[in-house]
Amino acid sequence: MSEKKKIVAASDNGKLIAYLEAMIAGGRYAAGDRLPPLRKLAEQFSLTPSCAHRAIRTLCERGLLELRQGAGTFVREPDKNRPISGGVISVAIWDKTLTQSYCAYALQGMQEAAASSSWLLKFFFVSYEQMAAQPILSKDFWKCDVAAFLGCYDLFEPAFQQILRPCVGLEMHRMFDGVFSTVSVDPFSAAELAVRNFCAHGAGEVQVVCQPMPVHRVRAEVFMRQWEEAGGSCRLIERSISPGDAPCQIDPEGACLFTGGSDYNYAARQWRRQTGKILAENPNMLGIDGKSLLLPNFEPSNTLTIDWRQAGVTVFEECRRRAENPGSAARRISIQPRLVQYRSEH
Repeated sequence: MSEKKKIVAASDNGKLIAYLEAMIAGGRYAAGDRLPPLRKLAEQFSLTPSCAHRAIRTLCERGLLELRQGAGTFVREPDKNRPISGGVISVAIWDKTLTQSYCAYALQGMQEAAASSSWLLKFFFVSYEQMAAQPILSKDFWKCDVAAFLGCYDLFEPAFQQILRPCVGLEMHRMFDGVFSTVSVDPFSAAELAVRNFCAHGAGEVQVVCQPMPVHRVRAEVFMRQWEEAGGSCRLIERSISPGDAPCQIDPEGACLFTGGSDYNYAARQWRRQTGKILAENPNMLGIDGKSLLLPNFEPSNTLTIDWRQAGVTVFEECRRRAENPGSAARRISIQPRLVQYRSEH
């Protein structure tokens, strides 16, 4: 195998390895569960069976998986004797399947940091639909030293009228009178990178596709202000929380900034169905959050992304700081993104 092919294979294996590690960390694949067949995993990540097999072998060597002759690949039992001498963090996760978001990767980072510090994480799957219908968190959830929310929960303000512990929110913007620390993609750095990208590719009017979450609205507002200061114009397209595969009325051959990767994916799928083409071939199609780099079955994209695993470590560190320093002030922690362009990956 040539050196170039070895590098590509390692990169592809890395995506599958990271995905499986994140799914195990988040409980998508629990101890004793059998993984999907190797052939299916290979198809999901566009790998050869031998590449997928090497990824499985790597995770077996790390003690996460075990191969059972004639039965398949299974998740190994974790070490139940790990001592817990630190605090307790209740973690709310919006996506129970963990296959549509960055939450599993952030949770993996949290778990690794918690294990090294002997802290306990308690998981609660709390969907956006549940928060909208009955925005009351259980008493068990608040039996902790600090609470972490992985997802845009601040859309549901009534749920946080009575907060019983210090909290840290990943991809949240509202701080609820200083109770919440927030960890999110830096909207100012993201806007600067987006403006630079659109200027480099001769964009004029930019369509901005935005969901109603506060963090998404901030991204849209900051970008629109910077783009207009640079002499461009904007058209805002507001989306619902769960757009599914509903049509997204954009000009795929123009310029567009998607404040979330899911809306980019819906538009890209629609474009591929209609034309057979890849939306990311247009460098003026740009998204924020990098889901396409993490998750199988997501369309390729030009994206502004952060290291979500490291973001989870940051969430844990902020949880520990707030718990170990009662009365300490909440902080807004912004992580600078990087631009990953589709053509640079291929």
